[in-house]
Amino acid sequence: MRSSALELRFSNRTRPLEPAGCAATDNVAIRLVKRLLALDDDSLAKLEGVASPRLVVVLGPAELLPWVDGIRYLGHEAEAPSFYFPTTLAPNIAAALLQRSLRKTKLEPPLMLLDQPPLLASLSEALPLSRAHLLAWRPR
Repeated sequence: MRSSALELRFSNRTRPLEPAGCAATDNVAIRLVKRLLALDDDSLAKLEGVASPRLVVVLGPAELLPWVDGIRYLGHEAEAPSFYFPTTLAPNIAAALLQRSLRKTKLEPPLMLLDQPPLLASLSEALPLSRAHLLAWRPR
């Protein structure tokens, strides 16, 4: 009996998804945090975020998401509402099928899938942004 695993690849979307978040790694994450710190407190309170030492993810309305060179904007597909994908890229595996298969992982939805660097992460612990949280974030 032969078994083959599907290789996940991405291609350009014909129509980008509406941005509902953004992700940044490494040096881009540092610039993102600096940009977020420049926002007023009211704008920060309308955004949520989750971070690790090498990754920062911000969720919120498209008009409030900051722009930073190198940032990856994230959006939802209608068939996979608990999944965030890059807005300009589509996976070669149907989003609904990916969402179903990844429910078997120990990761709590919502989930984010990036192509570069390849990354699957849970966004379930996202909290409202605050200046104190941003200042406490420390990159590696």
